[in-house]
Amino acid sequence: IEDLQFQLDKMELKQKQLLRKEEELKGKILEGTAELENFTVKVTERQKELDTRLPKAQEMYGAQKKLTKIVREQQVVVQKWIIAYKRADFHVQNAIKEKAPKPAIDDLENLRQQQKERLQKETAVMNKAEQKLTYLQDEA
Repeated sequence: IEDLQFQLDKMELKQKQLLRKEEELKGKILEGTAELENFTVKVTERQKELDTRLPKAQEMYGAQKKLTKIVREQQVVVQKWIIAYKRADFHVQNAIKEKAPKPAIDDLENLRQQQKERLQKETAVMNKAEQKLTYLQDEA
């Protein structure tokens, strides 16, 4: 009888240990489930945030592309105005060398000044476009 009682006590002890272990595991499962739900919420929030940022990023990329094209075109324009200014400067220098009449030299200098002002204006436009492009690239 004592031996049976001992085995019964042993079984009850094992059963209590198993019940404790089961409770621990249930607690861990509930804890893990809560963590998983929190993670799912965070992932969903992050996805919504990315979804709202995507159109803006695409818009910025499109603007960046257009601005790059404008900068390239403006660089060509500036190059043409540099050539025009150098040509006008050459004609002024040539007229001075050949001792052309003063009114002709004045006309050429006036044209050269106009070319220089236009070159400065076009260069300023190009620099502004380059600054905007740099800003967009930094923002991206």
